[in-house]
Amino acid sequence: MVELRYVGRLKKSIFRFGIFPDINNVMSRIKLKRFFCFIICVVLVACTKNTDKAPNEADLTEHYNKYQSSFEKLKKMIINDSRDLDNFQIREGKIGEYDLTEKGWSKEYGHYVPFSIVTGSYLLTNARYDNYVSLLKLTKASAVHYHGGNVSITIFSAGFVFGGCSSKIVYQPETVSLSRPSWATTYYQAYFNKNWGGNTQCN
Repeated sequence: MVELRYVGRLKKSIFRFGIFPDINNVMSRIKLKRFFCFIICVVLVACTKNTDKAPNEADLTEHYNKYQSSFEKLKKMIINDSRDLDNFQIREGKIGEYDLTEKGWSKEYGHYVPFSIVTGSYLLTNARYDNYVSLLKLTKASAVHYHGGNVSITIFSAGFVFGGCSSKIVYQPETVSLSRPSWATTYYQAYFNKNWGGNTQCN
């Protein structure tokens, strides 16, 4: 009986002072490592799929040629409607700094305003916004963005911060110039004419 008590105390001392690892802690660490390995695999697979689907040079050129006249319309509209703004974007559910949520349009979380306030802030009409949405759907694009005189139209977007891809048709008032960012693991670019080009960037 005394020997059994001694063995029991010895086991407790071994676990308490770390002479022998706690099996629960070991299993937790193993599960954590497996979880991180799973996440890494998911990201790698998603990145590969996004890269495979992303438009290459030929795809970018074909897309531009197919919807060239509509891209010109979007370009003229966004330049005109940006007015004095240096940065202005429109997509379905977004006008400038306003986003459409389940509860309504808002610029700040929890502060919702009527659609007339949104369009009035940028001197837009409902019909003008509807025209943007129609042209974006027609060209299979998701957004048109004006920035510092340049215009970009997003035609493909997939993934997250890591393993994501984005493809854009780009207009520049001077000669268009495209370059590969340092972070891009996959990159395609195509020039259509003096002012128009397109690129795909994946990280």
